[in-house]
Amino acid sequence: MSSSDLSLQPIAIFEHDYHARSPLYSWPPTPSDELKQGEALALRMFGAILKDIRSPQHPYFAAWRDPDPASFAETEHDQPPTSILFNAQFGLAPREMPAPLVEAAEMFARLDRARLRLDMVRNDAGMFRVDGLELEINDVGSQKGRHFRSCWKGDEIADLDLSLQFEAPATRTDPFKFHIRGRLPRRYNRGQPIEREHVAFTVSGGAMPLPPWVNY
Repeated sequence: MSSSDLSLQPIAIFEHDYHARSPLYSWPPTPSDELKQGEALALRMFGAILKDIRSPQHPYFAAWRDPDPASFAETEHDQPPTSILFNAQFGLAPREMPAPLVEAAEMFARLDRARLRLDMVRNDAGMFRVDGLELEINDVGSQKGRHFRSCWKGDEIADLDLSLQFEAPATRTDPFKFHIRGRLPRRYNRGQPIEREHVAFTVSGGAMPLPPWVNY
């Protein structure tokens, strides 16, 4: 199983007071040099339509995209995004992913890591607001047998201890820059009871749009 670290500069940093190690980092996505098991299965199922896809060389990267189907056309790339789906994985080092899916999943499970997802939509004034938030932190030494998760949607986000400063992309090809501070309670899934445990965190950096070659 490959576990070599890649020589890359981080593009975002995630600091927290949970039991796992801190800080954690995110690096730019880079395509893998070899065809991994995930691509082989996808190509077998979907054929030439996915001939240019690649898995990332490492799992810890930050990127955003406009989930509006109209944004997929090349003629729309220079237009302002209608919404923003930001997703970032953070880890200690940009570990190279092994080719077999099982080995990749095992490596991903045993390392300290965090994931942050933001769903942002434009309000009536044309400004972006957060409509969805998911934070997950993996602690490999946890005795609870589960990750810390905090999941929120819609109007309930306004009541959270959360501060978000960001620079929205001017077009669908521009970076999304952000600084987020918060203290969130454990809530394992949306709609579930809010638990007493809290995690404080800060995350800052920038992310480019999700590359079209990414398969993950």
